[in-house]
Amino acid sequence: MATGYEGARQDLMDAFERHGGALGIPPNSRRILGYLYAAAGPASLDAIAGALGAAKSGVSLNVRALEELGLVRRVRVAGDRRDYYEAHLTTVAAYALAVDRAVAAHIAPLHDAFARAEEMLAASAEGTAAAERLARERRGREPFFALLAQFKEALAYLRSKQEAGEI
Repeated sequence: MATGYEGARQDLMDAFERHGGALGIPPNSRRILGYLYAAAGPASLDAIAGALGAAKSGVSLNVRALEELGLVRRVRVAGDRRDYYEAHLTTVAAYALAVDRAVAAHIAPLHDAFARAEEMLAASAEGTAAAERLARERRGREPFFALLAQFKEALAYLRSKQEAGEI
């Protein structure tokens, strides 16, 4: 196993490849983001493609996808006309993005479906028992949503501290 800078870069690239889906990152873009997080500075498409052993055209497509997600930004290097790229979000911001996406994609739609079902059943004479069960279920979910809101507030606080350079 590699150590030092190369080991750290490889480990981050591998981790993003395995777990970057939670951030909504397309599979082919994950290693690029890991590479950029570990890079000593902005990297050109040539440098990224060379480090990953990938075609420059594929790297270009994936970097654009990462730009659209707000995870990577294009920067200029003085005296060089090429585009360079760097990881844009702090890790805390990336975690907050993952939580927001998970809530939007999975938790909120289920929560909304429960609420609609509860309303429909409450309006139905034969659905009274089921409506009461869903109301108990809703009361059980309320502490989870309160905890989720506190977690998101904590991430926002950490993000502001990171952006201010305090941590």
